[in-house]
Amino acid sequence: MIRLRISLVIVLALGLSAGCATVGLTPAPATQPVARQALLPEYRVFYDALIDYGDWILIEPYGFVFRPRVSWNQWQPFEDGFWAPTDTYGWVWISAEPFGWATYHYGQWIYDGFQGWVWTPGVEWMPGSVSWYVAGDYVGWSPLSARVAGDPGAAVPDAATHFARIGALGTTDLRSQIVSRAQLGVAASSVQRIRNVATVDGTTIDRGPSLEMVEQVTGPLMRARVEDLVPRDLGHRIAGPPTRAALPGRATAAAGDSAKADRDAIDATQRAAERAAIEARQLLDRRGAAPPTLRLVRPVVRRPDDAAAADSTR
Repeated sequence: MIRLRISLVIVLALGLSAGCATVGLTPAPATQPVARQALLPEYRVFYDALIDYGDWILIEPYGFVFRPRVSWNQWQPFEDGFWAPTDTYGWVWISAEPFGWATYHYGQWIYDGFQGWVWTPGVEWMPGSVSWYVAGDYVGWSPLSARVAGDPGAAVPDAATHFARIGALGTTDLRSQIVSRAQLGVAASSVQRIRNVATVDGTTIDRGPSLEMVEQVTGPLMRARVEDLVPRDLGHRIAGPPTRAALPGRATAAAGDSAKADRDAIDATQRAAERAAIEARQLLDRRGAAPPTLRLVRPVVRRPDDAAAADSTR
């Protein structure tokens, strides 16, 4: 009897300590990595899908951010890929990097003097999270609202803003034609920000340079069709939308089924991302026109409170 009481005390103590999760975060198993547990529930889909391609590191005041495994002192975002024209979204960035499906379409990049470029996630999908510029016969792009960690007033490295001749848009041979602001020559004095804002599926996006302006240089452009490689509601499922109370006898089985479904969904996302990156790399090597179909990985990532609101209306 004494041993039984001691066992009950230990179990209760463990249960209380497990329940003392950080305020504002969804409680997580003790075996869950600290970085994953610190992320908001809707962002954990990115942790699980990107962990093989980089590290999640803590940089205050931004919290845990993703640092891709690249030569960080030479690498720049929005460089290894190309822009493809579409009717709905304008210019869509197609990356040849397996993490690019997330880091170029959700959230923002931050430059850190010690860690290099790191990425912080977001919930809204964008055709390319960049700011656009025009300078004479050139168009340019740089990571959207890029900040410098530790010194918000510091200048983002000049190499992060890429320029290419207008005629290079719509071709996969883009990287070889990229120049810096310093290489623009006299055109550098005419750099202007351009905005082509539209609302698509409830999200405000920047479509980039008008297709008509580019076509004045290139001739007619073939608009690409968008194809999703994974279900759009994948991120919503993985983020853990509120679930109705299960019967006590079924709770353990339901938790196990949910964990397996989440793992299967993450595996499917990684496979699709790798497949899309390989296809993009092949297109870059061929150096031709953008493809007629864009195969994208873009799960809808909804906050748990958004999911609860949607669930309540059913």
